[in-house]
Parts: sequence; structure tokens; C-alpha cells
Amino acid sequence: MAQKGMISPFESSLIRKLQPDSSVACKPVISYGLSSYGYDIRLSGAEFRIFRHIPGTVIDPKNFNPQNLESTQLHTDESGSYFILPAHSYGLGVALEKLQVPENITVICIGKCLTGDAKIVDAATGAYLPIKEFAGGQTASYSEEKGIIKTAATAVIPQGVKPIYQVTTKKGAVIQATSNHPFLTETGWKPLEELTSGVKIATPKSIPIFGNGDLTINEATLLGLMISEGQCHTPGNSPTFTSEDEVLVNTLKSCVKTVLDQEVTYKGKDFGYRLVNQVGRGGVVTHNRANLWLQSYGLNVGALGKFVPQQVFTAPKVVVAAFLRALFSGDGSVYLVGESTRAKPTLAVEYCSISEHLIRDVHHLLLRFGIPSQIRVKKPANGRNAYVLAFQSSEAVLKFFNEIGFLPDSIKQRRFEEKMYSILLATKSRPQVHDHILWDEIKSIECAGMEEVYDISVPGLENFVANDIIVHNSTYARCGIIANLTPAEAAWRGHLTLEFSNSSSADCRIYANEGVVQLLFLEGEPCAVSYETRRGKYQDQLEIVTIARV
Repeated sequence: MAQKGMISPFESSLIRKLQPDSSVACKPVISYGLSSYGYDIRLSGAEFRIFRHIPGTVIDPKNFNPQNLESTQLHTDESGSYFILPAHSYGLGVALEKLQVPENITVICIGKCLTGDAKIVDAATGAYLPIKEFAGGQTASYSEEKGIIKTAATAVIPQGVKPIYQVTTKKGAVIQATSNHPFLTETGWKPLEELTSGVKIATPKSIPIFGNGDLTINEATLLGLMISEGQCHTPGNSPTFTSEDEVLVNTLKSCVKTVLDQEVTYKGKDFGYRLVNQVGRGGVVTHNRANLWLQSYGLNVGALGKFVPQQVFTAPKVVVAAFLRALFSGDGSVYLVGESTRAKPTLAVEYCSISEHLIRDVHHLLLRFGIPSQIRVKKPANGRNAYVLAFQSSEAVLKFFNEIGFLPDSIKQRRFEEKMYSILLATKSRPQVHDHILWDEIKSIECAGMEEVYDISVPGLENFVANDIIVHNSTYARCGIIANLTPAEAAWRGHLTLEFSNSSSADCRIYANEGVVQLLFLEGEPCAVSYETRRGKYQDQLEIVTIARV
């Protein structure tokens, strides 16, 4: 229908592409899902008007002053043709394409978005939170010259429920996005719909952002030990800790005494210890302070539900290092790779947990020290997945031991110092092609249903880091621009009006002859009263159905 006059001028390369499975390349298709058609509508360069408020006047929608809409000039340079939309202003343009919508088609528009659980950095505080909870301010963005830096970002704008796809990489990164959301590839920014398995996308080598929270080193160490080796959810009983390493036990005792004024007692079997209160006045035992303390961080959960509390993400660098040091001293490991082969052996560091949430949190914290790692899923015989985080490049391992390491004199630290340090120093990692990013190959792209999605905008750099992957501005129109358009009903005729809102504090470009929002065409039964039937007017309309029923 598009090629027969529904859209003119029609550009076939703007049709959605569908990837049936990860083994075949994307190909242009007419529809996917429930008769849904996609097309990127473009802004015409013919005219663009900016809404300006005249000082001292009150805007009256019933008596609108045409002087409030001011024409602006079309500029052209090597990047293309564009209009300038001033800071904190609104603009009106017209679509390049003319639509002639059939009576059985309803048109809706969508932007480029991520699902609400995609995690981003609040660079002002160090918090690592779902994008839907971001209140604006600063986030982490990629600069070709400087790597990952702090940059201004607008508050989140919900964009409704849309079809989404899950991208999984070979190194274990996972993110869900709409099909038109751009990712940085070796050949530039590409929308997800143009990517296939095997394509490499950019991930940050380092996210050097820390907070200034008030979490202490002793508190961070106690959190790391309990998350790694502790049983935190013990209703009616004291929390327990299990380790055969005397250094870990003594460190636990010291932190428990300092932070909670409690004692650690030996259970008498299996290297188990309990965190118990001292007897209160009159021999009355109060509520277990360790239980209450763990609950305050949301850690009254089993092993499957463990995670890194937000207070760790917002802590200073030295405190985050103390947390990771305690964590890896528990369930972490260090070992030789290639020891039984002729190849020169190298070192590897791992951390294992049945909690995917915890592993992805630790992966992100390591990136703050410039330590990239990969995640793999281990499926044991009992059917419960375990998640393994690992890194083995000499650069990453050296950074780990120089800035984090294991607890001094612990079993793992002694093992490293006695047997592995000379091997590590003799090992040279391959030079990176790019100083600031690592290329991670896409393993799969899968349909993930319908979900509420969200936008943020990053003026200037036009990208941000989500789930430790570099992605483009969620909203297509650059630098804080939110694009919208008038809805197109069944049997609609004409050029759509495009509305732009610049929520940033800087003037921004709006590019002409370039897709700004995506149209979805939904096919169903012909509507009762169409736009053409009532000649575009609502007056005296008796029927209430004005859209195609899908």
C-alpha cells in the first residue's frame, strides 16, 4: 500500500526490517506482529516556525496572536540541512511525506526508546538506577576524545507501550529497546532493526564515576562479606556467615563490633558463625541488630535475590573498593588459564552467584575501576542457573589487584602473591583498537513482547550508557528535543504537522529530510466514520467510532 500512494514520496529503505532468527540477516518486510507497518516520517525543509512568547502578554488559545509563531531559516552544512530551535522553545514543521490513509488503517507514532528497567548512571550522585526512575541532571556519556564522562541529561519522559527486542551480546550484556533505537557499531550509529548477530557494538572500557555518599569502609566491608558468604534472610534467627578463612572471620568480627556493637559466635560446625546481640540490660535480649541492619539495605533476601545496595554505588571510590575486596574474598576466585598447555599461562579472576542481579551490579562496579568483564551462564544438573563473571586480560587483572584485590593475608591473596604475581607481570595483553571502548559481538536479537518504554535526551554528545552499553539519545531529534505529531486517522489525507519541544538550555539543530518519528500502521476493519467522510471536521458528528478497529 505504501508503494501505491499511501505514502508519497515513498523511501523504501525506511521500512522496518525483521530478523526471524539470529542465523539470518535482517530483510525488509511489510509487517510483523499484528499487521503492523513501520516507516520513519521526515521533516520537510520547506517551512519551520518557532513559538515565541511576547513578554508582558498572556497566551490565549481562543485568540491566538500569529506573531507568536516566527519563521526561521534553513541552514545547510556537511551534516545536512537543519533548522535552529532555541533553548526552552517549541517549533512546528510539516512532514515531507503526504499520507493517503485507507479506511481500514490507523496510524500511531513512536520514538526511539528503552524499557524502564534499563539501568543508567546518575552521574551527580553515582547512583545506578532504572531509567524510569531518573530525575534528570547528569548521566554517563561517551566522548571520542575523553571516553566516558559526566554530561547533562533531561528528565525521563514515558513513551507508552511499544514492541521491544532483547539484545544479548557474547560477553553477556543484555538490553531491551525498540527496533529503531540506534547502537554504536564499527561503521557508525545503526538502528537495532539493521543489526544482526555477529555485528559488534560499543561498550565502555571504563565508567570512572563515583559518589560522595556517607557509607563507611567498615560498613562496605561488612556488606561485601555478608552478600558473598552470609545467609541474610533468617526469619526468627540470627544472620549466619560461613567461611574457613580465619582472616575473613576476624574481619567480620571487627566490622560487626564497630558497625553493630554485636558479637560473632561459632555455630560449632561447617565453619558457621552467627551474628548475635550482646545480652541487654536485665538479661533481656533485644531485636537482632544485624537483621535490622540488613533489612535497612533491602538485603533480607535469599541467595537468589541478592544485589548491590544503592549506598555502594553512591559511595566514594575507596569505599567501593573495600566492598568489592570483601565480596571477592568470599565467593571470588583467581586461577591460571592454560597451565596444562604449551601456551604461556595467564591469570583469570571470577565471581560466581545464582543471583543475576548481583552479577550485573558487580560487572558495573568493576567498570568504574576500568575493569571490563564478561558474564556467562552456567547450567548445573539441578537446573538452577549460576552466573559467572570473569576477566583475564593482564591489564584488567593488574588493575584489580592494584586497586581492589583480596583482603590482606587472606587465603586468596596469599595464593596470588606466592604463585602468580611473576606470571601476571610477564603477561602482556593485546593492545586495544580504541582507548575508550570495547567491541562486543551481538549473540542474539529476540522479540520480547510489548512493554512501557522511556526516553531521555543528552544535549551535545547525543548518547548515554545503559546496561553498560553505549546507546544513542532515546529521542531521535537531537539535544533534548521531543518530537510529536498530529495523529492520522483512518482515511486521513495530507501532510502531518510535526511538533518539537526543546527542553534543554542550549539551541539545538532539527534536521530536515531525515526521519524524526516512526509511524506504525495498524490494519483492521474499516472505521464507522472516517476523516474523509466528515471532511476533516468533528462538528455535528453523531458516531463515536473514528478509528479502524484492530
